[in-house]
Order: sequence, then structure tokens, then C-alpha cells
Amino acid sequence: MGQDKKYQKYLLKFSFPIIISGIFMTIANVITNIMISYMGTDELLSKNIFSKFNNLYLAFNSGFALIFANYYFKFIKEETKKKKIFKLSIIAIGIISICIMLIFILYRKSLFSLYYKEENAITIFSKYSVIRALCFPIIGINAFLDYILSENNRKRILIGNITSLIIESALVWIIVFKTNFDMQAIAIIEIFARMIKIIIFIRPYKKYLKIKVLDEFKIENITKIININKKVMMISFITFMNVFIGIFLLKLYSYVDVLGILCITISDDILKITSNLFVALSRIVTTQISPEISKGKEILKWRIKNIYKYINKINIIFVIITILFSIIFLKLYNIEYEIMKKTIIILWVQCILYIATPLTEFHILLLKIKMNIKKLFIADTVYDFIILCLSFLIYKVFSLNLIEVVLVYNLLLFIQTIASKKYTKEMLLKDSP
Repeated sequence: MGQDKKYQKYLLKFSFPIIISGIFMTIANVITNIMISYMGTDELLSKNIFSKFNNLYLAFNSGFALIFANYYFKFIKEETKKKKIFKLSIIAIGIISICIMLIFILYRKSLFSLYYKEENAITIFSKYSVIRALCFPIIGINAFLDYILSENNRKRILIGNITSLIIESALVWIIVFKTNFDMQAIAIIEIFARMIKIIIFIRPYKKYLKIKVLDEFKIENITKIININKKVMMISFITFMNVFIGIFLLKLYSYVDVLGILCITISDDILKITSNLFVALSRIVTTQISPEISKGKEILKWRIKNIYKYINKINIIFVIITILFSIIFLKLYNIEYEIMKKTIIILWVQCILYIATPLTEFHILLLKIKMNIKKLFIADTVYDFIILCLSFLIYKVFSLNLIEVVLVYNLLLFIQTIASKKYTKEMLLKDSP
């Protein structure tokens, strides 16, 4: 028992900077959305729908960041080689991000009109997103630096995120309440804040950018990156598909209730405060469990048990806090009473059923560590797709309202939790001595 508590304290100390950074980042985003709500419903809707496409891009480009970071760590002892790979990674991620950015800018109106066809909202989204999309290369490079810093400099992650978000929140407050500027000005502020973060992140690696990398642009090097990262690439693809399915889920909600997607996105924003624990969990599992697999099966099982206890205790606390303060919190949004009422009910439904989500995330992480791509693909992609299709079918057959669709979808997530838990139980049984 004492050993359990000691290890949980160690995990808390290890993950504290990541947890605090993530929670602060989410709270700052929620505060920004509250301030934007005073500009109008269309502005808030535009910001939230863009965030969904931004998450899709982040899932795509974080995959590349992870691949390059993995390749970078393969040469951790070769200083010159490491510097070349660092600069090459920055250039490659930048090029990929610029290509995605241009595609998004060209088709942004069509993408937004999938969810909401009101002309004023489309215009606001178009103006905001054309500037905000310029952040794509910055976000991609930040993701690569984030993977590297998480190994040995978590304080820099904490300082970088908090500094940029304090600046962003303060400037957005000035824009909304003290000037007559529009959403374009907020997009510029968001770019500025992320530029500050990248400067803080990249500072220890400035010397790496001076080295020549032209000799690294060879087919054999690209082949080497692919060979080293075959399984990592598949995991990145699965993550992307998971977010991509989420985009279609938002489309389902827009079928049920056009303005209901505003209720869903506000609820999701608040729940992200809790979900930031999963980011910390991911780092903990990767850094703490993975090296132990080769050292002893009992150690692996012991660590899994302790992380279960740790994440569930914290998650339940956050869920209770969210439920208790949801009405007061949502009153800060300048939205209609009907939208606020729906949002509160949706938030409560998601909160109650959200307790299962950390378990699902944890099982998925174990599958990633084991590099069991087949079962990971089933648990994280196939089940998500099935849940989406079932939700759509039930909605069509029974003509459900928005709250009922949310309830059905979240109940189906419990089935996914049970199924993914079954996979990881099988893995642990196979590992038993």
C-alpha cells in the first residue's frame, strides 16, 4: 500500500508540468471563447468549427513530428548527425504544413458550409481561418519540439505554453472589450502567441539551425526514415483517422440541430480540461512503462495498476468539479438561454459517461506500447467508425433530438471501453510468467 502511494506521488511529480501546462492551455482557450461569444454567435461558431479542422491538422502533422522525433532519437549520441536531422525535420514539417495550409485556404468555405450555411457566419469563418491557417507550420514545428522537450525539459514546455497563453488571453480581452476589431485581429494574436512559444521552445537548439543539411536530402535517407518508423506511421494514421471520424460526428450533430454544434463544441472545450490528463498519461506511459517491458512482466503489471488508480482519482475529481460549476461557468458565455440549457445537459451527460474515457485511452496506449497495430486499429478506428454509423442509424430510425443523440453516442463509447479493455487483458495474460 505504501509503495502504491509512493509511486503515485512520483507520477504526480513527473507529470505535474505537463498536466498544469495542458490545463492552463485549455482554460485559456475557454476564456478566449467566452470573450469571443460577446462578439456574436457566428464568431463563436466560426472559432469552434475551425478548432475542429485545426485538431485534424494537428493529428496529421503530429504524426510527422513523432516520426521525425523518433528518427532524431536514433542518433542521440551522434551530435553532428543529430543536428542535421533536427534541421531537416524542421524543414520537412514546414513544407508539409504549408501544403496542407494552402489546401485548407482554398477550400475553407466549402468545409465550413458542411456544418452551417448562414452567409454571415461563412464570411466570418473565411476571414478568420485564412489568417489562422498561417499557424499550421508553427504548430507542426511546435509538435516536433514538444516531443523532444518532453524527454528532458518539461519545465520549458510549461513556461512556453503558459507565457504564450497569458499573452493571448490578455490581448484577446483588449480586442473584444476595448476596440472595434474583428475576428481577423484575434487570428493575428493567436499567430503571435504561438510564435512566442516556438521561440521559447527552439532556444536550446538555435545552434542546430546553422548546420548544412543539403546532403541529407537523399532517397536513401527518406527510405531509412520510413523503415525505422513503419509502425509509428501506422499509429499516426490511426490517430488521424480517429480525429477524422470526429469531424463526421460533428456533421451528425449538425443534421440533428444546426446550432446544436455550438452546444457540443462549448461542452467539448470545457471537458478538454479533464482530457489534458490523457496527454500527461501518454507521456507517463511512454517514458515510464515502455523501458520496463524488457525488465520484467510483473513490474509492467504493477505500474499499470498504479497508473489506473492515479488517473481515475484525478479524473473523477475533475468530473465532479465540472458538474458542480457548469451552470455558473456557462453563464459567462453570452449565448441564448436555450443554447445554454442544451449545453448544460449535454455537458452533464458527457461528464457522467466521461469517466470511462481515461480507461479507453489507457488501453489504447498499452496497445501502442506493444505495437499491436492490428488490435489498435480495431480498438481505436473500427470501433469509432461503427459507433458513428450506429449513432447515425439510430438517429434516422427513431428521429432523436440532439441530447438523445449525444446520450446514445456516449453510451456506445462504453462498449468501446469494454472491448479495448478485453484486448489489453489478453495481452497481460500472455505476459504472465
